[in-house]
Amino acid sequence: MYNLALHQRRIRIALLCAITILSPNLYGQASFKKSIGETDFYNRGNAVQQTKDGGYVVVGRTVSFGGGGVQAYLVKSDAIGKTLWTKQYGGRGSEEGLSIRETADGGFIITGYTNSRGAGKTDVYLIKTKSTGDTLWTRTYGGIGLDQGNSVWETKDGGYIIAGETYSFGKGTVNAYILKVKQNGDTAWTKVYGGSGIEQGNSVQETSDGGFIITGRTNSFGAGDYDVYLIRSDIKGKKMWMQTFGGTGSEEGNCVAQTADGGYIITGYTESFGAGGVDVYLVRADKDGNQMWTKTFGGKTDDYGMSVQQTHDGGFVVAGYSNSFGRGIDAYLIRTDENGNVKWTSTFGDDSDDYGNSVDQTDDGGFVIGGSTVISQPEGEKLEKTKNVYLIKTDATGN
Repeated sequence: MYNLALHQRRIRIALLCAITILSPNLYGQASFKKSIGETDFYNRGNAVQQTKDGGYVVVGRTVSFGGGGVQAYLVKSDAIGKTLWTKQYGGRGSEEGLSIRETADGGFIITGYTNSRGAGKTDVYLIKTKSTGDTLWTRTYGGIGLDQGNSVWETKDGGYIIAGETYSFGKGTVNAYILKVKQNGDTAWTKVYGGSGIEQGNSVQETSDGGFIITGRTNSFGAGDYDVYLIRSDIKGKKMWMQTFGGTGSEEGNCVAQTADGGYIITGYTESFGAGGVDVYLVRADKDGNQMWTKTFGGKTDDYGMSVQQTHDGGFVVAGYSNSFGRGIDAYLIRTDENGNVKWTSTFGDDSDDYGNSVDQTDDGGFVIGGSTVISQPEGEKLEKTKNVYLIKTDATGN
């Protein structure tokens, strides 16, 4: 049975600043590691992007234990990770931002979920902001069930494409949910993809021809329990083809990107292959979705790939988290060549749990990672643990 808490495991990205470590990188810019939060808050970073001004933006959620509920949380920092401003979005219920993109007008588009407004138990939540983070408009989409947006992308026509999941529509228990919206947030069209079981859309990108590529997971199709689900659609959302990747265990695609040759790179996790437990799964497909190669990364316990990007030199960078290496659960960064062969790996974290949910290659050739970290702080005679947004900037070699 589908568990609503699933989205917490897949939730993607990063934030800001109470503890700061700064060092010069090989480009003369600062590398840093920052944790943002307060002792009476529970913060999470799900998605990160470098902005046009050289700074960073992270979206996630914030929870005040002193009251105020759960709200979508947006943090803007400068180039060295110093917080410039933060914003919260939501009502009296629960909201979370799961994906963010800077838009052509210098503002931001955010998707996630809300149960403060809309038609059902949770609805897809879309927020358009100014460059200052102030709200221009919000929209909700969905039916009477549980619906949420996991990924958003600005399209060439000035509108937006959203990938998520829906209990409200389709013929299975849960279906992959794709929404194309206009520049003002009005719905252009919606599509559901799936079979008689469970499907989810975790990541979407507009392709070079104006169509869309979506990844997620399925148990209606494929070889095992769950498989990586890859769907290619035309500009109107009509399915052109579908592919699955995996073995007899469980696999999931958490992020997809179109590559320079028109093919695709996907990261997620696999239980069927690798060194043990759950491993990071990297799948390279051609323009028709045919598997070119797969790679796994990890150790004897559980390791997850959450975000992937093709690098400037044609290779790939993957961010996720590892329980096999480091000091517990650590943020995990993997750099490969164009064939998926490891060039280097790095882990980031302390004795507590640290998650890398998103990665973006920066203008200087380095990388920024967004995620979450648990900070232990003294409170009277006991140690209190607070979860904060985690923002990490590395140089080109992951230092």
